[in-house]
Amino acid sequence: MAAWLMGGAIVTIFEDYWTIKNGMQSWADVLAAQFKNFGGELILNTYVDKIRTRDGVAVGVSCKDNHYDADFVIAAGDYKKTFLKLLDTPSLLSAGLREKIAKNAVSEGIFTVYLGLNLSHDQLKYHLKIPHVMYFDAQPGLDIHNSADEKYFEKASIILYSPSLMNPALAPEGKSSLMVQAVAPYRWLNNWGGGNRQMYQQLKEEAMNKLIQKAAFVIPDLSAAIEFKDAATPLTYERYTLNTDGATSAWSWNPKNKFYKNFGNIYVDTPIKNLLIGSCWANQIGGVPGAIGAAYQCVKRIG
Repeated sequence: MAAWLMGGAIVTIFEDYWTIKNGMQSWADVLAAQFKNFGGELILNTYVDKIRTRDGVAVGVSCKDNHYDADFVIAAGDYKKTFLKLLDTPSLLSAGLREKIAKNAVSEGIFTVYLGLNLSHDQLKYHLKIPHVMYFDAQPGLDIHNSADEKYFEKASIILYSPSLMNPALAPEGKSSLMVQAVAPYRWLNNWGGGNRQMYQQLKEEAMNKLIQKAAFVIPDLSAAIEFKDAATPLTYERYTLNTDGATSAWSWNPKNKFYKNFGNIYVDTPIKNLLIGSCWANQIGGVPGAIGAAYQCVKRIG
């Protein structure tokens, strides 16, 4: 990738990165409360079935038998599903654009291990030093696009992050929390077991144990300190975020496979009048900064 894209990563080596002290959920809670304070109606656990249009203009959404009219529709989710699944009149998009949306690659998925540790804040900090640590030990033959590699997680590098080192209140007193992550193939070993629930759980457990073993190079005797463990696969992230292939950060970061012309720009406008993209998918590399930028641009566009 272009060298300038690594600027943010280089800064984290010296200063770590900024995050939400009380956890990302606390930020979502603040936004939700402010939205309701301004008179917004927040409806949770409800899937939008269709984005409704009239004469080429977005006029609202439908959820099962309920219809909600709107002056503007802001799509805050997956770009592919917005236009290939939710748009009520697919013919509003040219065939070429629909093909581009369907074929363009998304960012890679990730596998995350969530650990609750019987280690105090100071004990964990002794090993990690800072909340966010990258452990590079990528082995020969590592290929994120090789979904048939049974030893993929033995070869992959990992990232360790402890929310409780940012804020000890995020773990019980005398305990700590840790996330261990590795970029992961979405379709690893026949889509993580080919739909077989037992095989899925087995592969998930195997990958989790491999990452815990790797993390022990940074935190000795890590396994002995684990009181709770769970994991999320790219399929887990797709289920909760609805992002295609469990994409972690919108479109592909590969400059040879761009959806947008410019990597840094925010593109909230769409071919459908009054339908705006208010999520990280409005930016090529997405992420939290891309999502914030898109939301801000949507507000300015609506006035």
